[in-house]
Amino acid sequence: MPPKPLVELAGIDLERTELAHDRIYPALLPHAHELALVDGVIRHDSEKGFTVGYHDVRADEFWCRGHFPTRPIMPGVVIVEAAAQLALVHFRLTVGKDSRGTLLFAGIDEAKFRDPVEPGQKLLLLALVRDMKPRRSRFRTQGVVGGRIVFEGEITGILGPELPTS
Repeated sequence: MPPKPLVELAGIDLERTELAHDRIYPALLPHAHELALVDGVIRHDSEKGFTVGYHDVRADEFWCRGHFPTRPIMPGVVIVEAAAQLALVHFRLTVGKDSRGTLLFAGIDEAKFRDPVEPGQKLLLLALVRDMKPRRSRFRTQGVVGGRIVFEGEITGILGPELPTS
């Protein structure tokens, strides 16, 4: 039996964007250039403990030339990074609002990849709080393409040093 989405998507307008890319970077996330992977936040619900975002997978992404030249498939590590960035958005909008550091990737558990993610697809990202504190947080995450769960895993972040601004 296929897994169910972490969030009931039927009640969410997946075409609406609450936070666009330019309101996420650098205001909430320090990433830049080809590693700014959250193109938008569709829904953030701090009471229910979830955030839904997306990444539009483009044919000009840095990994397309080499992974794989005859059929580009988004590397799993890039999918995990996108999910971790969405979790960081949730952290920044809630308990991490006033944090002087940045939440750093500390680990992933129970990662599973079910289908390839390819250019031209919209990768829907889901992050659901499992345990969130200012210094250490855990999120269940999923990636969804065309209604199918293509990735899932539990991501842990720890508060690291404040990053200098450019």
